[in-house]
Amino acid sequence: MTNFDFSELGKKIGSFFDKDMSQDDQNEFLKQISNDPSSQNAFMRERIIREKLKSSLHRPIVSPGLVDRIKNGIKRSFVFAFFHQTIRLIYRIFSDVVPSKN
Repeated sequence: MTNFDFSELGKKIGSFFDKDMSQDDQNEFLKQISNDPSSQNAFMRERIIREKLKSSLHRPIVSPGLVDRIKNGIKRSFVFAFFHQTIRLIYRIFSDVVPSKN
């Protein structure tokens, strides 16, 4: 298969750059497009677009302290939820065992 329709070519190019292909599939795809100048042009356009996007996007620097605070918040939430469920379970057990004073 050396000629791709436009949507198939776009999907394969996207898979290639997103690293969704195995190494063997990547090599086979590169061989296939090497025989088709229009496929090569589409591949090169996509590569250039992705490179320009990567170079022009600014990724904010996240402080390690922020990451630690988020992790600790998640841990605290989990511990609180576990503690709350345990208290409710203990309350149910004792409310069934201890007769009411009414």
